[in-house]
Amino acid sequence: LNNAMSITPGSPDKSARGTIKTWVNSQWKFMPLPGQLSAEINTVILSSRGLALTDVRLNIDPVVGVYLDGVYLPRAVGVNADELVDIARVEVLAGPQGTLFGKNTSGGAISIFTQTPTNQFEGQIRARYGSYGDHSLSAVLNAPLTQTLAVRGVVSLSGRDGYGHNDYDGSRTGKQDSQNYRASALWTPTDALKVTLRGDYTHSTSTFGAYKGLQSINPLILGTATTAGGPSATLEAALERNNLSSTAAFLALPLATRNAMLADADAALRTLSGGNPNDGNQDVDGQEEIRIWGLSGTLDYSLSDNLSLKSITAYRHFKRDGSVDLDGTPYAIIGYPVLRANDGQFSEEAQLSGDFLEGRLKSIVGAYYSSESGTEVTWQTALRVIAGANPTTFQNARVKTKSVGLYTQHTFKITDRLGLTGGVRWTHDSRSVDASNYNATNCLSLGVSLASLGGVANCLRPMSVTYEKVNYTASLDYQIIPAVMVYATTRTGNRAGGLQEAAAGTTVAAANAAFTPFKPELVTDYEVGLKSELFERRLRLNIDYYHDKISGGLRQVPVPVPGSTLTASSVQNAAAIIVNGVEFDATAVPVPALEFSVSGAYTDAHFSNYVTPTGRDLSYLPVAYTPKWRVNVSAAYIMHTGIGRWRTQVDYSHEDRQLIVEPGAYSPAHDIVNARSTLNWDRAGIEFSVFGKNLTDRRYSTIPVDLSGSLGVVAQGQFFPPRTFGVELAKHF
Repeated sequence: LNNAMSITPGSPDKSARGTIKTWVNSQWKFMPLPGQLSAEINTVILSSRGLALTDVRLNIDPVVGVYLDGVYLPRAVGVNADELVDIARVEVLAGPQGTLFGKNTSGGAISIFTQTPTNQFEGQIRARYGSYGDHSLSAVLNAPLTQTLAVRGVVSLSGRDGYGHNDYDGSRTGKQDSQNYRASALWTPTDALKVTLRGDYTHSTSTFGAYKGLQSINPLILGTATTAGGPSATLEAALERNNLSSTAAFLALPLATRNAMLADADAALRTLSGGNPNDGNQDVDGQEEIRIWGLSGTLDYSLSDNLSLKSITAYRHFKRDGSVDLDGTPYAIIGYPVLRANDGQFSEEAQLSGDFLEGRLKSIVGAYYSSESGTEVTWQTALRVIAGANPTTFQNARVKTKSVGLYTQHTFKITDRLGLTGGVRWTHDSRSVDASNYNATNCLSLGVSLASLGGVANCLRPMSVTYEKVNYTASLDYQIIPAVMVYATTRTGNRAGGLQEAAAGTTVAAANAAFTPFKPELVTDYEVGLKSELFERRLRLNIDYYHDKISGGLRQVPVPVPGSTLTASSVQNAAAIIVNGVEFDATAVPVPALEFSVSGAYTDAHFSNYVTPTGRDLSYLPVAYTPKWRVNVSAAYIMHTGIGRWRTQVDYSHEDRQLIVEPGAYSPAHDIVNARSTLNWDRAGIEFSVFGKNLTDRRYSTIPVDLSGSLGVVAQGQFFPPRTFGVELAKHF
């Protein structure tokens, strides 16, 4: 009850009771910051209060910061690669953050804390097997080596045989194999000093779930004596289905023949979205291999009874190699045969905190520094036959980012019931990108021919920007009774500005327009709320209302090319958004044998202004990744048997229809039901569980992509995983 902000705590106990095993499984538990799988299998798109990062690249920050044991993770790459094993707790903070710890974020923060070593010899072994060859084996071992030194190790091996097949080449879809290793050591040489060292390594290989063709196709346009017809995706399919080498060869055919080919291609494309959602028919092998590792050292030192110093030093690294067929068809409409990234970040954070005035004043002063450097390589192939000599665009970027932050926050108890909190943060962000984007003939980074530059080696656009920003937080909280608190707070936050990475132009003017930098995205937040724990903690109710103003909202928009009627595509500060919402969570234990919980969010988000640089007004669109309602309900029954406790829990979640990609790619409303029943044999330290996920077998498109403006289609993307069942056995010692 001591935090004047929206916070959702989680625990390993709650995860074990339900079906939470990976990040995406957990999204309903961590209201109001849900996650969706992105185009990369192990990467999660996190959204919050009208904000979302829809393209996970090195040149743009996420809206929600993810922390592992106090270390900021610069990208959400690989977040879903690990199973949640040996986790101590998870804390979710909604709204702008940055005056209390870590890096500045505009949408919120998720902090994952792993178990630290203890002074007892203990451990566990856990095994799982389920539908589609789902399997997992994990082990945890904790050992005190001396009175002042203890170590802890975790090994987790998991995988799945796959959900279905890709009819194009016979490969499995939805297959995954992951390995995760963690080790930590805790050294406490004195009562005042504690040093914690941690290391982790993850290796995961995966194939995408089936990309189920096209959600919609623009109406067929028949050809004329001089035009080929369309839309372009349909024309490409017609050329490939009839083994034609070019559009010119197509135009040489009789008009009636051409239009019959177009009609045949249109019909063929429309059939690909049907059938078993587990099976696909895509010409690009959708797969990903990812390696992630990190090291950190945390020093906690008590300078006195009321003053302490903390230092967190860390290095994080990831390497990703993958490919994806975005259109989900056997035709080369649009795909990414190469998706490669290699990135490392060093970070250091120091905090000085203390209690003063007999505990009435709690203060913290901190400094944060991070330096990130990485490379990203993307090959995009579109309309292979229509494009002729230039079907593939090669995008290569070297990205460097640095962030320096100074922050302080103070909470003063004016009376025993009334508290005042104030905080401020100064942030300096610097970015540099060296972009080398080209096709077979042109340097798209500079808008000139490769021949004029002497080849690809000289196709390079170096860019750099710096931004500074000051943000604040201020709040009042009042303890009505010891178990009920109300609060009001206001905060500001920002997502750092930056540089274009994947832009392109075929002329100098077009390239200059496309590579225009974007400025910081700003958020001003107002929030009031109530927190309570009643009836000896048998009833907990938290609820908040917030009003957010987002200015300089980042959107991928067309920008005019000076001196021409052409446009270029670029990420720009094009939108202003107003968001009003209510977030709530409640837990009730009416009798020891029954537990009920409900959590959710109602979000009313709309554009107060969204006019593209070309003058098109898109203010009528809904805000992406922002459904009106998200709700989760859980019920558990606990029975005490002769050998131990038997707990059965059912989880229900609902999410409204939501826009995923502007202007017309929607994910439908859906309801998901999971269940788990666990019997504990207390004397033997054995735990046996049976579980089911997605019991109603609700299948829906999770990440559709709107390509209607350029290709005339909306790609369906992957479907939510099918109904599965499984058993799990654990031994604690």
